[in-house]
Amino acid sequence: TPNGVGDSRVNTFEYQRLDKEFTQPVEFLQILSQENPLATLHELQHVYTVPEIYDLLEIQEARAFFQAEANKKEANK
Repeated sequence: TPNGVGDSRVNTFEYQRLDKEFTQPVEFLQILSQENPLATLHELQHVYTVPEIYDLLEIQEARAFFQAEANKKEANK
């Protein structure tokens, strides 16, 4: 199952449903569905290795964590 932070985590049921319903791997969908994706579909299919794709997912989760922390600080002002 994919790693996640807070609300960005895809639960096992959702992951399995996405994996069955879409033609692209769920990991690609996780990267491509972001507001500012770290890679294009072409790059995911032809440029990056599997370990690099998981690195992108890790970076994406770090981004989400830091954004959530910044939002908390802003809300507490």
